[in-house]
Amino acid sequence: MRVNLRKFNEEGLSEYILFLDNIRILKSDEDPPFHLLSDPQYSEELILSDGREIRINTDQEFETQIDFGDYLLSLFRTEEDRSKVLDDEKGGSWLALAFFKSICKRRKDKTWRVKELARYRLDLEGRQKLYRHLVCGVLATYSIHRERSRLFLYGPLHKHARTLDVVGSAEELMLNPRLVKVLDLLYWDEKKNKPKARTTSNTRPLDEGVLYRFIGPGSFIKQFEQTYDFWTMSSEEILDLLPAEFDKWLEK
Repeated sequence: MRVNLRKFNEEGLSEYILFLDNIRILKSDEDPPFHLLSDPQYSEELILSDGREIRINTDQEFETQIDFGDYLLSLFRTEEDRSKVLDDEKGGSWLALAFFKSICKRRKDKTWRVKELARYRLDLEGRQKLYRHLVCGVLATYSIHRERSRLFLYGPLHKHARTLDVVGSAEELMLNPRLVKVLDLLYWDEKKNKPKARTTSNTRPLDEGVLYRFIGPGSFIKQFEQTYDFWTMSSEEILDLLPAEFDKWLEK
């Protein structure tokens, strides 16, 4: 199914939320209400800054979230245009419905494997919820870090990586490309094309050098952020500052 890029109005958003409630709470096996995407009773035109007319293919498939991010960035090329979906629940939730068959999987009995509501409905109450949205979170992450997004966007479209959840909770880290490059050098497994084993381990006491030792209570970031300005330092300078417990991660 192909539809022009639009956004929900209030009635359309309400109908979409009702669908989510039905499949999440009532375990309904109903199909996605794709008619909401184009029906003027439920949606309105979303105009991009350059006036392009965008057609969305609801059946289009992507191998990984980073591939999806590259596609989304080709649609929303400017910060102004990205804001129309990243900062607007009606625009972001419309996109979630457009790609719903990819971001939410069905069981054999046709019921849906629905996870946290914030994955499908854009929640603007907290910035961490933005990164949990399976469309807007991908666009937001990829637009900042491009190929360095692989640590967070390596999986299929219906899965939310633990690495993204951890880093997305700390925007001072997520928005800093130099820090994210350090994370990529520490935790990305080039051979296996995924994060290194135990990267997100949180068993107490914490293993040396895991992600939670980089960010979180008592971590590297918390210990050094009052003394060093990570926004002005290069990734190499940050690497040199890391305690010895991180050395083995660079060698793996």
